[in-house]
Order: sequence, then structure tokens, then C-alpha cells
Amino acid sequence: MDLWKSAKRYDPAVASEATFVGMLARRRAIDFVRKESRRPQLEPLVPDDTLPHPDPMPSDSVRWEGEAAREALKLLSAETQQLFFLHFDEGFTHPEISEKTGLPLGSVKTRLRRGLIEVRDIMRRAERSQTSISSNP
Repeated sequence: MDLWKSAKRYDPAVASEATFVGMLARRRAIDFVRKESRRPQLEPLVPDDTLPHPDPMPSDSVRWEGEAAREALKLLSAETQQLFFLHFDEGFTHPEISEKTGLPLGSVKTRLRRGLIEVRDIMRRAERSQTSISSNP
């Protein structure tokens, strides 16, 4: 493309066609080298044995959060529970859920988002009540 764009600058009185093409190729090569030299040099990722390995068994707090989330889901409407099941358990995308349920795509997204917010709020309330119970002897 550069050769085609620069063709009007070619002057046979100054140099041959081969010299003109060679000059364009040389300039293009120099530009490439300069561009590559400005790119940061990244080292390949190597596993670091100093980092702690994840614990294969979930901690008690993770188990409690999982149980709390399941309990919170039971408090949602049946329709929202169905959307959660299709999305999180079955792995359907939002458009697939929309097609399967007949709901508009925007409604699927909104109901899933509102359901997540509601689950989060229920879990926070449960955590606060759990904390207040354990802090009062």
C-alpha cells in the first residue's frame, strides 16, 4: 500500500524503480524497528513457588456464604429463581434465557441484576444478625 500511495513521488530522473522501492522498504523496516523498541519488554510468566497455594478445602466462612446464598435464593420469587437456575446452574446466556422464557432480553438482565442485589442485601442482613448474636454472650 505504501508503494502505491508513494508512486506519484517517483522520479525516474533521480533513481531507478528498484532504488525507489528499496528506499520505501528500508524506511518501512526502520519504522517497524523503532516501533518495536518502544514496546515494553515483558518477561514470560513463570510459576512462583513462593506464592501460597489455594486451600483445596473451602474455609468455614466460604461454606457459610454458600449456604447463606442458597437460603437467600429461596426468598426470591419463583420466576427470579428460575432465571437464576437457567443462568448460573444451566449456563444459559441472557439471550438464550430470553428465548427460552419468552421474556424480553432487557427484562431478563434487569431481573437477574435485581435478584443479585436482593440476595446480597439478604446475606448482609443475615451476616449482621449473625454478628450481633455472636457478639452478645
